[in-house]
Amino acid sequence: MPFTRPKAVFFDFDGTLIDSEGPDGQLLAAMMGELGLHFTALDVIRMLQGMTRDLVPQVLRERFGVTVPEDWMTRYRVGRRVLEDRALVPAGTLQSLRRLKCAGVPLSLV
Repeated sequence: MPFTRPKAVFFDFDGTLIDSEGPDGQLLAAMMGELGLHFTALDVIRMLQGMTRDLVPQVLRERFGVTVPEDWMTRYRVGRRVLEDRALVPAGTLQSLRRLKCAGVPLSLV
């Protein structure tokens, strides 16, 4: 299929240029497991999709009757920072960006 040059391309950062959703789901699944709630990373991603992580303790209390320890969110944020330092670039992303740049397509991050 021939390359059709777009006028511009706008990217969302997380989930497009890097993938932190999967590792974040794994982190939260492990932390929920410490509370006796056993979910896969995919279950957690689906359960919390579109939700800010600050709401997780409230969700766990309302849906499962579980109160998180006082340091739970602090531990989550520390774990999350480690994940961000190791964020994965999805296969083909850099190739696609190079191809667009070489074609003179304006790129923007939104």
